[in-house]
Amino acid sequence: MKHSKLLKSVSVVTAAVSVLLISAQNALASATVNVGVCIPNESGGCTEQFTYQTYVKAFYGYAIRLGSALAAVMIAYSGYLYLTSQGDTTKLNKAKEIFMGSFLGFIILITISLILNWIGIAGFNS
Repeated sequence: MKHSKLLKSVSVVTAAVSVLLISAQNALASATVNVGVCIPNESGGCTEQFTYQTYVKAFYGYAIRLGSALAAVMIAYSGYLYLTSQGDTTKLNKAKEIFMGSFLGFIILITISLILNWIGIAGFNS
């Protein structure tokens, strides 16, 4: 019962994020918006102009890497709690909850990464 509510809420959030990202793909395809950051070169011009798309790539790439690392640390921590619980049911349940939360968070991060690659904002391929 508890898992079906969680699965339903995750699917609703995933659907909403997908719709938002598809509209973001259409907005990014129509025009690039300059953020206004310019790296000056010797002649006084810009060597690189940061666009909205490069900002989104950098932000999501960093966030996905950080979230994946945190999920791995929390999964290892839940394993440590599980191994050191010595049969205590409260510690076992805490370890299982931490593992499930971390694992679901990692799956959501992978899904977000796949959606970003699908719409053309590849955080890992910059």
